[in-house]
Amino acid sequence: MRKNQVKNILIQSTNRKRIIFGMVGTTIILMILTLAMLLIYRTGGKVQTVSYNENSNIDYCVFLKDNEFFNSDYLVDDKGYIASLIDYIQAKFEGNVVVRQKIWRNLYMNHLMF
Repeated sequence: MRKNQVKNILIQSTNRKRIIFGMVGTTIILMILTLAMLLIYRTGGKVQTVSYNENSNIDYCVFLKDNEFFNSDYLVDDKGYIASLIDYIQAKFEGNVVVRQKIWRNLYMNHLMF
């Protein structure tokens, strides 16, 4: 064989390797993009719902200044009050929120907040 023939064979072999690596690389990139698009399609189009229950309660006592109208030191909630007779108000707040979030199919996660 001549030098030119050997040189041409080596060049052709190198070109074939480049073409094969290019095709394999392109195929792998296309497969990754396809999988990514499928994942985005399956998870991105769903609406996530969260439900919650809320309970709260407030109790308070209105402590009065010395006065001629009321005999007691304080009045309980749900009464009418004269603003000039109020000394201070003692309040007790209670409340909680339970949040229910669907994680996956029939699996739910509850969050309890006070």
